[in-house]
Amino acid sequence: MRKSYQIALVVAAVMFGGWELADWRQNRGLITLHAENTELNPVLGEVSRQSGLRVLVQTNVSARVTVHFERVTIKQALDVLAEQTGGRWRKLFLIGRDSPAIERIAREVTERGPPFLVTQMPGLAGGGMMAANNPSSANPPPPPAIAFQVSQRDLHSAALELALKAKTPIVVEESLNPKITLKAEGSDLSSVVVRMARAAGGKSKLVYHFHVSRRRGGMMAGDAGDGPSRADFGGIGRFPGGSQDWQRIYEEQVALLPPEEQQRIRDARAEWQQRIAEMSQMTPEERRKRFEEMANAHGAQERFDQRNLGRIKNLTPEQRVSRYQRYAARQRQRGGSVP
Repeated sequence: MRKSYQIALVVAAVMFGGWELADWRQNRGLITLHAENTELNPVLGEVSRQSGLRVLVQTNVSARVTVHFERVTIKQALDVLAEQTGGRWRKLFLIGRDSPAIERIAREVTERGPPFLVTQMPGLAGGGMMAANNPSSANPPPPPAIAFQVSQRDLHSAALELALKAKTPIVVEESLNPKITLKAEGSDLSSVVVRMARAAGGKSKLVYHFHVSRRRGGMMAGDAGDGPSRADFGGIGRFPGGSQDWQRIYEEQVALLPPEEQQRIRDARAEWQQRIAEMSQMTPEERRKRFEEMANAHGAQERFDQRNLGRIKNLTPEQRVSRYQRYAARQRQRGGSVP
């Protein structure tokens, strides 16, 4: 009788342990978090802790958020936080010879932003920045498999080619640049980056970068505004110091793309430059009409309205009041009426 009782206890313990293990696996990396009118930085810190993935964000962000997360992915959490703050986020990989080197790279990315990639420029090569404008679905599709091969190529060039192929920035320690040989067929991006770092005798780390822009309603002191700025541009493991560096990095990246993609990017850039030249010769009224035409083309106005509605829905009451006050001030400056 006693033996049967012990066996039953063991079976119950094994079953309970199995349920606990299954529950842990199912919820591993998911985020459950409730915060009311809380500063953004500690919320991002908790998102990072629960997901097990590091989130880089500048320390001078003073935005406040209200969130109620129940077992959401890090991408879904960052989408909501980006909507509330007018920010955007991006996934990237860091490669260095050791953990202290990766930490130095992380600090540099935190201060200057992730590297610029031509394949992430809106309208070029089908790319677009990872942002709150494109919320993650509840069941996102699996990432596409990567086919990548290099033979006796320097690490920086190989990493840049892979970054362009995957449309995901890879930042490499500047002094780490050995020749590597790597062949990957049907692998996910994370696995390829890990193998690339090992081939170079180093380590890699996946991180997320969260950026808040004052221009789009965020509250980052000293930010130059949304969109590309000098702080947003950088090569693999280096950041440019002016327009000449930017032009050189741009040409380096375009040269690594397939010929048809190179042509598409050059055509898009030529069209953009032509539009700028035309608009510089227009009167203010003509420019206003042109902007209206652009806003109404291809459902742009509908997408703009949906983004704004999503952002307002996720604002705190205090943020809604502040947003309306800014809107009213602009309307009064223009001589318009305020509803």
